[in-house]
Amino acid sequence: MPLMPLESSQRTYTGNSTHMGVLPLLWREDQRQEGGLMNRFKKSVQEILLGFLIGILLSLLIGIRAFAAVNSPADVQRNEAERYLQSEGIEIPEEIEFWAEYYGDKYGICPEVIEAVCWVESNCKPTAQSQDKECKGLMQIKPACHRDRMDRLNARNVFAVSDNIKIGTDYLAELGGSEEIAVALTIYNGQSEAKIESARRGQLSEYVKKILKISAALERINGK
Repeated sequence: MPLMPLESSQRTYTGNSTHMGVLPLLWREDQRQEGGLMNRFKKSVQEILLGFLIGILLSLLIGIRAFAAVNSPADVQRNEAERYLQSEGIEIPEEIEFWAEYYGDKYGICPEVIEAVCWVESNCKPTAQSQDKECKGLMQIKPACHRDRMDRLNARNVFAVSDNIKIGTDYLAELGGSEEIAVALTIYNGQSEAKIESARRGQLSEYVKKILKISAALERINGK
C-alpha cells in the first residue's frame, strides 16, 4: 500500500520547538521593559519641566510683589521726602526726636512740627542764641517773656534739650496747638497782626511754609 501523508498534527519538526516558542516571549518582554523605561523617562522629563515652570512663575510673582512694594505711593513719597531733607541738610538728632515725641504726645502737637521748629529756629543746636542774645536754645525761647512759664513748668535751663522743648511746646499749645498750627506758628515767630490774620485765611508766611514743609517730609519718613 502506498504510504499516506501524515496529518498536519502529526508532522514532526527537526528544529527545537521549545526554543522557537521562547524567543517571541523574550522579544515581547524586552519591548515591555523598553516601554516602561520610556514612560518613566517621559514622566521624569514632565516633572522636571513642571518644576522649572513653577519656579519661573514663583520668581515672577516675587519680583512683581517686590516691584509693587518698592514703587508703592508711600515709598515714592518717602523717597521724595528723604531727597528734600538731604538737599536741605536737615537731620534731626535722636535726643530732639525723643523729647519732641514725648512733649508732642503730652500737649497734642505733632512731634514733627516741634522738630521742624527746632531746625528752623536753631538748626537743632541747643546752645544757639539770637544776635541780641535774648532768644536761646533749640526753639529760641526768650526767658524775659516766659519767666512765669518756666517757673510753672519747672524748666529753667533753656539750653537743656528737654527744658527748651517743654517750654516751646507749652507755648505752641497755648497759641492754638495742632488745631490752628499755622496761626500758632505765626504768633510764635512774632509776626504782625496783619500776618496773623492772613494766616487765619490760609495765607502763610515763608516761615510757616518752611516749617510745615519740613514737618510733612519728616512725617512721611516716619510712615505717617
